[in-house]
Amino acid sequence: MMFEKYFTGDSLCMQNIQQHLYKRYVRTIFTKAKNLYEDALRIIDKETQLGLDLSKVTEIYLPSLQYMHDVIAARFRYANKALLNQYFIPGVFSNLSDEDYLGELWCEYYVTFLSRLYRNYPSIVSRVLTCGLYRHSQGSDADNYIKVTMNSFLPQDGIDMEEWESLSPALPEIENQMMRYNPHISL
Repeated sequence: MMFEKYFTGDSLCMQNIQQHLYKRYVRTIFTKAKNLYEDALRIIDKETQLGLDLSKVTEIYLPSLQYMHDVIAARFRYANKALLNQYFIPGVFSNLSDEDYLGELWCEYYVTFLSRLYRNYPSIVSRVLTCGLYRHSQGSDADNYIKVTMNSFLPQDGIDMEEWESLSPALPEIENQMMRYNPHISL
C-alpha cells in the first residue's frame, strides 16, 4: 500500500491500519475475480487461455491490484472522515480497541465494495486476472482499464459522497475509452 494523501483531512491513522491489513486483503481482489471467472466458464462450459493459466497460477503480480486496493482504501477514508476523527471507548461501540474496530469496519467495507465493483463492472474481472497473472501487464490495456475505472472512484475535495457517486462515469463511458482492449472471453 502506498501512503498518499488523496484529499484534505486524509487520516494517517487509518492508512496505518489499512497498511497493517494490506497483505491479507490485496489478494482478495484477485481471488474474488478468479472465483467469478471460473464460475462463468463453468456456466458457459468453455475453456479460455486465461482460464487455463488460472489453474496453474503460483504467484500473482500486485502493481495494478495494489492501485485498486489503494483507491478503495482512500474511498473508505473519505466516506468515513468524521468517524475517523473520533475516539472510541472500548466496550461502548464494541469490545475492540479503536484500531481493531476501525480495521473491522474497513475489512467489511472492502469486501462489500469489491462485490459491488465486480457486479457493476463485470468486464473488470478479466482485466484484474490478466494483471495479476502476467508479469508484464503494467501499461497494458487491462492495466489502463483498471486505472480508468478506479480513478472514477477517487475522492475529490469539496464534493460529498452523494455528489461524488453521481460524478462517477457509467460503465458504457469507460467501455468506450477502452475499446482497444480485447478480453479473453466475451459473455
